[in-house]
Amino acid sequence: MNIRYESGMSGALLSRSSILSQKSKNMEKLASGYRINRAADNAAGLSLSEGMRRLINGAEQSRLNAQDGISLLQTAEGAMHEMSDMLQRMNELVIRAANGTCASAERKSLQGEIEHLVKELDRIGCNTRFNSRNLLDGTIALRDTKTTGNPVMHFSFHTVSESGGTAALSLTGAAWEDDLINQIVPGAVEKILSSFPVLGQVAAKGGLSNEIGLRIYDNPKEKILAYVNLSYRDAVTFPVQQIDKGSIMLTLGVNKGYLDFESDGKLTEKKRLQLEGTILHEMTHAFMFDSVINGMVGMDSDGKKVDNGRFPTWFYEGMAQTMWGAGDNTNDFLAFMGLTENTEVEEIQNILSDYENSIGSPGYGNHMPAQYGTGYLACMYLGYLAAGKPTDYTTGDIAGGLNTMLSKIIGGYSLDRMINEVSGGKFTSNMDYQEKFSKDNEIAGFIRGLLQKIGSKGNGSVAGSSFSDYDLLEDRDYGITYYKVDTQNEAPLSSANGNRDWGTGMHTQEGSNYTGSTSPPDQPDPPITPPHQSGDAKKEGGLHLYVGEDMVFGIDDVRAAALGIDRVSAATQEDCQRSIGYIEEAMTRLCTVRSSVGAGMNRLEHAVSNLASIAENTQAAESRIRDTDMAKEMMTYWTGNILENASMAILSQASRNRRNILLLL
Repeated sequence: MNIRYESGMSGALLSRSSILSQKSKNMEKLASGYRINRAADNAAGLSLSEGMRRLINGAEQSRLNAQDGISLLQTAEGAMHEMSDMLQRMNELVIRAANGTCASAERKSLQGEIEHLVKELDRIGCNTRFNSRNLLDGTIALRDTKTTGNPVMHFSFHTVSESGGTAALSLTGAAWEDDLINQIVPGAVEKILSSFPVLGQVAAKGGLSNEIGLRIYDNPKEKILAYVNLSYRDAVTFPVQQIDKGSIMLTLGVNKGYLDFESDGKLTEKKRLQLEGTILHEMTHAFMFDSVINGMVGMDSDGKKVDNGRFPTWFYEGMAQTMWGAGDNTNDFLAFMGLTENTEVEEIQNILSDYENSIGSPGYGNHMPAQYGTGYLACMYLGYLAAGKPTDYTTGDIAGGLNTMLSKIIGGYSLDRMINEVSGGKFTSNMDYQEKFSKDNEIAGFIRGLLQKIGSKGNGSVAGSSFSDYDLLEDRDYGITYYKVDTQNEAPLSSANGNRDWGTGMHTQEGSNYTGSTSPPDQPDPPITPPHQSGDAKKEGGLHLYVGEDMVFGIDDVRAAALGIDRVSAATQEDCQRSIGYIEEAMTRLCTVRSSVGAGMNRLEHAVSNLASIAENTQAAESRIRDTDMAKEMMTYWTGNILENASMAILSQASRNRRNILLLL
């Protein structure tokens, strides 16, 4: 009986210990308000709860990020609202100055106010900031780039022996070859794309890239330094893909035999300058082949080759010469024609009237240097017109005008329509322009000014910071958005069927002994590998806001130069007429940017509301897992109290019963 009692008492004690432990947990939950205070309380529930807390905290911070983004965009929009008011005022002033009743003194006053408005608008564009970040100067603009797939312009490297065979080019070869691959060709591409960005934009949007092979050969007997050779193919099938009708294949050839080298294997300065300029010229052809195939090759609406459908020689060679220039002692087409910085307007007209120097000449044999030079002058003048005839024009002005011309042609304009539009109807067509070129006083005056800007040693290239620049390419490594050198030599595929359609060489001259051929060297080109997929477009730059995911916004440059209002003038009625158009374009651009910013604010406001909803609903779900049920826990707590009191009463009674039994004994 004692054993049973002891056992019973032991059981009572164990029950009391369990009650006390449960009561302690109840008190902890009541004190903290949480159902889960340690992993042992609910291991699976704790994991779910912590994950939900992470989401809640992230949503709350993302909401704050979005609100900061709204504040930033509001700052930018407020500044652009003020700029819009200033443009409206400038429009009023220009329209007032355009009226014939406005005297010159009044125009001068109006021009003074316009200049102050332009300066203030530019100041706002340069100095509008949010948390030290510039907002309106283009630093957070979005830019198209290529991040996947192969580069748009893909190069295959091969050397060609004198016997005509091909071999892979060692990329650790001669110093000049390394410079050609790593500096000269990439540098030329960078200059072209920075001067004529529309060419890079067209290349970036293409589904297929056109293959450009680099062919290095050695023929000391030829006077050809470099050329671009074009293969036109109606339809070509390669082992890996089908190429659409009308594709083109390009080969950039460089003649090692024409070059001179120092004892250390590097190019002499003169030959390096010649090579750099020639490749600038030829790569301009390559990009134009890629962008305006119809005009360069000649194709009808069905994509069939038409020989008489090509641009005239003066245009496509002149455009390439604008990138190299037509001056200096390595490429002095201007001097060959008899044009110098001291040539007067009347003599310029006489020189250009000569058949050999006219832009309508065939451009063969000894006529070619003059014809290239005249084409250069003809294109430069059109660029000047397309830029709005700036008073003190710069290389950037002319390059911008030429880029505008290319944009129109790429957009579907014929050469005739482009000339007519940029000249304001002064020249109605290509033939009209050719006929009047040597007779027009304004053209001769422009050429006179250009020759003076070039000076005695300058190139006259739009790629330089000034027309008097001499060496255009920096000797450094380049990384280009739309282009990079593929340094992996690929196994050549078999040549596909197709016809060699056209080739051109940029030939250099030595003194008065100019020789050359319009055909590339009579040696086989290396087999050309197929074009590569250009990859998906992706935006680069911009303002990145993390609002649960990366949200990217861009604000384009809206400073005076970007809007084009730095050209606004009320000096004459003619200037006023042009300026009205400039202001209209500026307001359209500014409204486009403001609309984008407004759309961004609306998007962020929706994001804030959504994030608040996510945080609230996730908080409710997390609460159901983690927070304690106070009523239930109080009931459990008081149940534990009752059981504890009952346990104490039983133990007390058992203790009294034992004493009573002992008293009986």
